[in-house]
Order: sequence, then structure tokens, then C-alpha cells
Amino acid sequence: MVELPFGGKAAICTEDTVNLDGSPFNNIGYSPDITVKYFLCDYLKKGTVIDKEFPISKEILNKDIN
Repeated sequence: MVELPFGGKAAICTEDTVNLDGSPFNNIGYSPDITVKYFLCDYLKKGTVIDKEFPISKEILNKDIN
């Protein structure tokens, strides 16, 4: 683990991961259905909602249900 500013931590992964078919997973992964952009100011502001994706997801799911 690497200590980051503002109390954060990061792990440096040295594992090479592949999908079941042998294709690479690292640096590719899967694209999220809902993308929410975060900025450093979001983390630094007091009272800011960090988990922006939850209200957005709920709104989308409610539209699909109704």
C-alpha cells in the first residue's frame, strides 16, 4: 500500500489477469453502465456527496420500472 495525500491509500497491482478466453483484462476491464465524473474539489468540499452514482442509478432504474 502507498500512502496518498489527504489520508488516501493506493495499492500497486503486479498481477496479470486474463479473461476466460485468454484475452487481457488489465488496463481494459469493463465499462460501467453509468459513468460519474469526480474531481478533486468533490473530495475536498465538506458536505459534498461523493457517491453521486447512487441517486443517478436510482433515477435510471425508476424510469425503467415505470
